[in-house]
Amino acid sequence: MTSGLYLHIPFCQVKCRYCAFAVFPGLLKEMDVYLKALEKEMLLHKGQPIDTLYFGGGTPSILSVAQWKRSMARLRSCFVFAPDMEITIECNPENIHSKLVQTYIREGVNRLSLGLQTSNNSLLKKIGRMHTWENFSEAYSICRQEGVKNINLDLIFGLPRQTFKNWKETLRQVLDLRPEHLSFYPLDIEKRSAFYFDGISVDLDLQADMFEWAQEQMEAHGYEQYEVVNYSLPGFNCRHNLKYWKNLPTLGIGLSAASFDGKTRSHNRDKFWDYIKAIKSGKSPTLESETLFGDDRLREEILLGLRLKEGIRYSHKMDLKFGSTVKRLTQEGFLQFSSDGQRISATLKGWLLSSHVYKELLN
Repeated sequence: MTSGLYLHIPFCQVKCRYCAFAVFPGLLKEMDVYLKALEKEMLLHKGQPIDTLYFGGGTPSILSVAQWKRSMARLRSCFVFAPDMEITIECNPENIHSKLVQTYIREGVNRLSLGLQTSNNSLLKKIGRMHTWENFSEAYSICRQEGVKNINLDLIFGLPRQTFKNWKETLRQVLDLRPEHLSFYPLDIEKRSAFYFDGISVDLDLQADMFEWAQEQMEAHGYEQYEVVNYSLPGFNCRHNLKYWKNLPTLGIGLSAASFDGKTRSHNRDKFWDYIKAIKSGKSPTLESETLFGDDRLREEILLGLRLKEGIRYSHKMDLKFGSTVKRLTQEGFLQFSSDGQRISATLKGWLLSSHVYKELLN
């Protein structure tokens, strides 16, 4: 069965203050050690057909041209690439230069995701980013000049000291660039982040206002909101990310990477040397796995599907188990049925208060 492949690159020059992912700025000298471990894990899945490939992190663009070319050669020797592969790499603006982008294109990369977060230089500094708006603008220009035709920009709203005016300015500057895809992430204070230890909190009312205003702007500029935080111009939905929301098979390689084979979810070890040790000893890097059955699998299907604008087909099984809850959430304005009654989806209110919807369905 064809699946999407995610590769985790856990290196950054610094760790952003909102970040709680498995990244290790202090281990940059171990990149080659890690890449060799990745290659060994790839061999565990030799011959697997894939149609999307996503390099996430961390900062995948921190890899040198030589490291990148070697990794792509190993991937091509281990996996069966589909003719219409979507290949995405997450990049930080400060890493971008012409030779690197040229290498990406030659190796088949057809989608770049740039981590902008905000156009306000003062806010960028406060959240631990190493680039400025000017650095980003130069990086974006390089990507376009080298022929990249599918660019996503990541933005965060609800940052500490971010005003509505700041957010409007960022979005207006970004829309002037006309990227093919935009991802808007509401700031969430994760327990392992520096913001958590600093006692930072989020103004949820302001965040909701920012979200609603952004939705209006995106629609006015011809972007489709196809998932709760993702917008694209027609034809530029991210195929890899859609696999997660549609519960399709995905393979994760690297520390902390997650996989789903259609029945079982598994997660790799998230401590650097534990992962390296497991791979070197010939053991599986999997830390835990869970196979979902019955009601649990049905519930997960609903929770993931409600992130999509199209929602999910409402089956008889769903109605038997969750009918009363779905009916109540519909009456309260969180969910809505399609005109033919065959599908359910979240309303704007349901997206804004998605944690409430998920909590109700989990009970």
